[in-house]
Amino acid sequence: MVLISIAAAVSTACVPSLGPFRLAAAHGSVVDQDSGTPIVGAHVVQWYRGGGFSDQQPTYHLRTAETGSNGAFRFESALAPSPRMWLLKTYGPQYSFYHPDYGLEHTNASGAELALRSSLNRAPEAKAALERYCQREAPNPLTKIACPNLLISR
Repeated sequence: MVLISIAAAVSTACVPSLGPFRLAAAHGSVVDQDSGTPIVGAHVVQWYRGGGFSDQQPTYHLRTAETGSNGAFRFESALAPSPRMWLLKTYGPQYSFYHPDYGLEHTNASGAELALRSSLNRAPEAKAALERYCQREAPNPLTKIACPNLLISR
């Protein structure tokens, strides 16, 4: 009996969620790291990756917001669109942003209030990396945002 109770407690601790999973609310701004000026028109991406049995974990969900004249953006809390996210281990949120002048910037930012930064000084490097990223055989959902005008030849 004690063994069954311990096994039940351990297995319950391994279940990521037993109810609806919510996407995190977040807000913040995107600014130029060197000048501190807001980056207007940046596409901020909040993304979640679902757990799997390999290193190639699929992205289950992403959503975007565009920065306004003050570089600000906002994501409201929302119910996850897939019950699969409720039952499997879900990683995130993680944040990236894209701007034509800056390229694609992945960040380690976390929390409800975010300060995302990039620099025009490193833009040529970010754009060169982005070009290689956009030519991948298996496009990532971020490709739709960061590579809108690139034709990926197959």
